[in-house]
Amino acid sequence: MTEYIIAVLDSNAFVALIVGIAAYYAAQGYATAISADGPWVKYKQFLDRARPYLIGAVKFAEERIPDDTPNKAMAKANTALKYAQVLLASANIATPLDQLRQAVSDIHEELEQKDKLPLPVASSDEPSLSTVEPELPELN
Repeated sequence: MTEYIIAVLDSNAFVALIVGIAAYYAAQGYATAISADGPWVKYKQFLDRARPYLIGAVKFAEERIPDDTPNKAMAKANTALKYAQVLLASANIATPLDQLRQAVSDIHEELEQKDKLPLPVASSDEPSLSTVEPELPELN
């Protein structure tokens, strides 16, 4: 009996059946994700509305955090997220934090690829943006 089960599990037909089932469920998941009310479409709609604010937040963080800051990538990401929360709240654009993190990451990558990120200032220089620091919320 054990040999029969092993033979069935080891057969090409069984492997093809498993691959077919996996492909079916992957296609169903993809169809749901791109449907009119799927998560990808909702994220894309959010990103289209919030893009100018997110670009401003990423550029703000790039200019504010000097290159010699310890853990500068984390500091820039944290500053960009906090400032994006402030900007989006002032524009009445609500979003979950995980969606906001992904959007800030996507915008940063896009700006980096296009070489549109501002150069960070040296720690002794005065930033070129307003010297008034916005009140940034705590991230949960």
